[in-house]
Amino acid sequence: MLTWTPCMKEVENFAMTDYATALLKGRPAAAAERTRIIDRMHNYTGLSKEYLDQCNLRLEVGRFNKELLRSEGKTVGRLDSRITGYDYDNAAKNTNTTPATIRPFTGRMPRLCMSYMHRTLKYDNPLPYEVLTGRPRPWPMASNKYLNVAETCAMP
Repeated sequence: MLTWTPCMKEVENFAMTDYATALLKGRPAAAAERTRIIDRMHNYTGLSKEYLDQCNLRLEVGRFNKELLRSEGKTVGRLDSRITGYDYDNAAKNTNTTPATIRPFTGRMPRLCMSYMHRTLKYDNPLPYEVLTGRPRPWPMASNKYLNVAETCAMP
């Protein structure tokens, strides 16, 4: 079995050479070349060869999260792939829910982050920490910008 570093170097090399070339070509003319690329992608990702062929070698994160463990009726967490969950619609193209991936980020993590923000950064905000509540957000997401509070934080 390959160790992490040699495996990562192998995958990075594949991504920058053979895979990138195959994507630039669109559908490679030679069936043997396409089969070779699909075989390697299957070995690296765990996705079925049929799926890789159907998506024309192009992977999208939401679909990957859904497809990887679809045969088990599970989805892989987007923020932490060690966490899996179940969707109510296993036939869907993308994941429907993210309860398993949200749990770690709404438990101890927010308290640690809030403590760091209050004590170290001297940032105070009366708004509660909420994840996927469905309520309107207090910042303008329509502007397609991230929330920036850097100016209100003290420099350490």
